[in-house]
Amino acid sequence: MLMVGAVGLGPLPDILAITFHATGMLAKFYAEAIDNVAIAPVAALESAGANRIQQLRWAIWPQMAPVIMRDIVFRFELNLRESLILGIVSAGGIGLYVQTYVRSFQYEKAATVTLAIIVVVSLSEALNTALQKRFN
Repeated sequence: MLMVGAVGLGPLPDILAITFHATGMLAKFYAEAIDNVAIAPVAALESAGANRIQQLRWAIWPQMAPVIMRDIVFRFELNLRESLILGIVSAGGIGLYVQTYVRSFQYEKAATVTLAIIVVVSLSEALNTALQKRFN
């Protein structure tokens, strides 16, 4: 509702609301990932003479990468689902096409858009699974 008051009706307040929520959520998750980095590998590289960039590359990033990749893909999936729901309730987004086609009795088009949504969600789930296998 804040975004509607700030920029008016249409898809822009939906985009802004999802963006602000996603940014805040990812910032919190990234902060937790940074907090959970084990100090021992960093200290070992430091004692071997590694600079900060090398410590980040070889000790910190390998510990954070699985968490960050998981969170990025999860947030993408969540944003996709949120935009679908926002469109179905007439706020713009992907679901707007489904709603428009159903209301105008164009069920073939509604089914096509629904199948496309299912394919995109399934592909993002497969990407998430592949990333988890790669980083674990």
